[in-house]
Amino acid sequence: MGSMLKNTKILIFAADGIGGTEKCASLFARELTRRGYQVGYVSNHGPRVMLMKEEGVKIIQPSDNSEEIAIMISRFGANIVHQHVSGYQLNNPIYKALLLINDPRIKLIETNIFGRFEDPVGLELVDYRMFVSAASAVQAFRRIGRKLSAASLGNNIMVYNPMPAFASTVNRDEMSAIRRELGVREDEILFYRIGQPGHKWTEWEFEAFKLIKKQAPKSRLLLMEPPPELWSKIEPAADSLGIILMKASSDFTWLEILNQSADISIHASAWGESFGYTIAEAMLAGRPVISRSTPWGDNAQVELIENGKTGFICCSVHEMARRGIDLACSQKLRENLGEAGRARIQSLAGLEQETDVLEAVIEAVTTKSKNQLLLDREQSLYKFALSFVRREFTFSEPLTTNLWNAATALLYIGYKSARSWIRNLKGRYLAS
Repeated sequence: MGSMLKNTKILIFAADGIGGTEKCASLFARELTRRGYQVGYVSNHGPRVMLMKEEGVKIIQPSDNSEEIAIMISRFGANIVHQHVSGYQLNNPIYKALLLINDPRIKLIETNIFGRFEDPVGLELVDYRMFVSAASAVQAFRRIGRKLSAASLGNNIMVYNPMPAFASTVNRDEMSAIRRELGVREDEILFYRIGQPGHKWTEWEFEAFKLIKKQAPKSRLLLMEPPPELWSKIEPAADSLGIILMKASSDFTWLEILNQSADISIHASAWGESFGYTIAEAMLAGRPVISRSTPWGDNAQVELIENGKTGFICCSVHEMARRGIDLACSQKLRENLGEAGRARIQSLAGLEQETDVLEAVIEAVTTKSKNQLLLDREQSLYKFALSFVRREFTFSEPLTTNLWNAATALLYIGYKSARSWIRNLKGRYLAS
């Protein structure tokens, strides 16, 4: 980028915590700072604040008051406000603050986390909108009844949640140490699901693991903080089945070591992922991932995972168990899929590459022109849009293999998709 853009001051608004949104926002804040931008991050706590401070990001105390936010933006001298939002309709104080300032030199770019066009004020104010995956971008247009195309895209693009390279490769001693800490023997196969309590959890991982355990008795399962009701259901059988239940962790170094020390990621979200950091992190660590397709919800997992090449996309618990058994019984299969997954995620969402695209967005709103990188990204999005439905209904087991499982899976998909379609239709009617 030109030296003029490197004088740009960027003020980032994102939540505090240990989730994917905070990881994405803080990674971009640090990388933009390394590239010479003046970056402010609105936060008063959170496990990633210290890392940002150490790399020169200015941390600014947050406020929910629009007048105070307007003063904050002006004092920082922001040329760009970068907000991470859900996309759902809400009473957004940052929109109100920008209307109070009424300065056309301040541009608003947004990372839209959940693929939603449901805030009418945002639709008017946002200069450029970035979805966290191509799948989420396609679904956002689908939800408002529009096909994503060159004619409809406008100032919308996907900028993937960025994936940094691992700080270091975990050595054998570190792997052994974390497995001993968890009580997992060297000859055991560790399946794992990293998460936080919430509505996305299902019983699929637990039910599939019970079937896996019968055929691969040296298998273990680690579940990182399922919600209380699911935890209570699993706990009585945990010891006999070799299941490890643990609280969510904000020790990112420990999680990095876990990703490289476990064997197989198993992740069956009820509503899918708009990006899926836990899936991407497992892939970056060279671990194969077993997941499910969720056409009724977010479904970026079918974009990250190339079915049969980097992991498996399933449509039933039995299918998930079958693939778990395959992986537990074959180190070669685990290694092949894991290495392919690592290459996939590095090429899809590397931090430097995605920051380049973010810089192209900054240039576009500053100069009112799109450079070749942004035009190439648009072409990539159009191409993905043509293949998305096929990906959603490409499963790791032919539906004819087990007709009963296929019938029940398709009925479930149809039911959930119909509910989602009716909800989206109702939302479009109320917004019109």
